[in-house]
Amino acid sequence: QADMLHELNSRLQTAYVAIEDCSDGLAYSHLVNLAHPNGVPVESLNYEAVSVEDNFRNLTILQTAMDEIGLGKRVPIRLLAQGDSDAHQIFLRWCLDHCGTGAGDDAAHGSSVSCCRKLARRVHPLEKDITKRLAMQKLLIDEVSSLEEERQFYWCKISALSAVARSGRQGSGLLLALLGAREAQ
Repeated sequence: QADMLHELNSRLQTAYVAIEDCSDGLAYSHLVNLAHPNGVPVESLNYEAVSVEDNFRNLTILQTAMDEIGLGKRVPIRLLAQGDSDAHQIFLRWCLDHCGTGAGDDAAHGSSVSCCRKLARRVHPLEKDITKRLAMQKLLIDEVSSLEEERQFYWCKISALSAVARSGRQGSGLLLALLGAREAQ
């Protein structure tokens, strides 16, 4: 599996970490385009795919293009879209074998190589989610810190009022009543 990922990343100039990252169908579409320039309409693909439905649409576009090219290979769309590791291994192996030696020069492969570069720059959806969560966590930490400061401020005020109330000075009975304590008789 690591060898296939290395070969995929080498051919497409990408940085896939796990085979399941190919669930969006982008890598497979670009691999097919390496062997059949402009065979897959990569401009129709969703480069921001984050859901199984998005993946399904991209893989359906790939299947349609493969049918039109006449490849005769069925894309296990549902399994790939859901991230099935075994299905990805089998289909990626087929794509790598089918695509021969790779891209060659940009002119020979139309927009495929430039789209591969776009794919390489694409931020993985999980990375976006992690970034959002980290920002949210920072906001929550700041809010908790602010609330702790406010709690400490009021705790000091209540402690001071309590000390005055317990001292027996004039008006301490009112303070004790406000604080919910009983006056010493």
